[in-house]
Amino acid sequence: MKTLLLTALLFATIGFSQPMKVSKSSYTVPQLLGNSNSNRSVDKPVSLLRINTTFNYQYTKQIALAFLPEATDGVDRGIDALDPTSNSLPNNVYFFLQNNRYVIQGINFDITKRIAIGVKATDNANFKIALSSIENFNENQDIYLYDAEDESYHNLKDQAFDVLLSTGVYNNRFEITFVNPTQRIYNIEKNKLAIFENNESKMLTVSNPNLLVVKSVALYDLTGKQIFNKVKLGAQESYQFSTDGLSAAIYFVELILNDNRKEVRKIIISNSRN
Repeated sequence: MKTLLLTALLFATIGFSQPMKVSKSSYTVPQLLGNSNSNRSVDKPVSLLRINTTFNYQYTKQIALAFLPEATDGVDRGIDALDPTSNSLPNNVYFFLQNNRYVIQGINFDITKRIAIGVKATDNANFKIALSSIENFNENQDIYLYDAEDESYHNLKDQAFDVLLSTGVYNNRFEITFVNPTQRIYNIEKNKLAIFENNESKMLTVSNPNLLVVKSVALYDLTGKQIFNKVKLGAQESYQFSTDGLSAAIYFVELILNDNRKEVRKIIISNSRN
């Protein structure tokens, strides 16, 4: 596999346009994902969510959320990129991190994390927030925009989020989340379904004594990269999957039943390599 430098350019595009058509006045603002003075490299593509916001159906700005194992929840030099347009636009969307505005934020993926999205609005502006692309990330993972105004969750994979905002700065209202707690939560204990990693035998085990019909079991690393996806598993008392050769780290197991109920569990693999 080709080595990809973490210092590759990421372009956040701001286009002034008529609805659905970018005009000649559109321009791009290049931002760095990674430190240009760094010699670090990765042996796999960076997992990335590109989020587009259209203001008053006229122009669009893009921000990006990157998933990197070395990223923290704070400001990471060489990963996070400040917003160069923060003071020039009457309407704006950005990641709000430690009282600053960013167009790129890097995090270490965890399904329970909530990422603050800041919004600046002028003169009752309309904001349409949508996923532009999902790159090298778990295609089955839901991605929500949370609105604290009415405590609602909007799945951006299903449709864009549209809102009209009066003049003001909203740094504590919107969040990107990966779980919607208002949905029915499948109780793993009630149904006697257990997921665990046996590091001695280097096996991931799913115990299913009630013989529930399992559609699939998938394993993902912290960047959202899929390690494996086993499908059409049927109803068995247990399933075992080898984790031999995997690096010691935290992983996520996603189990989907035949009726599409889903359970995600965090496991720790600490296999020692001989």
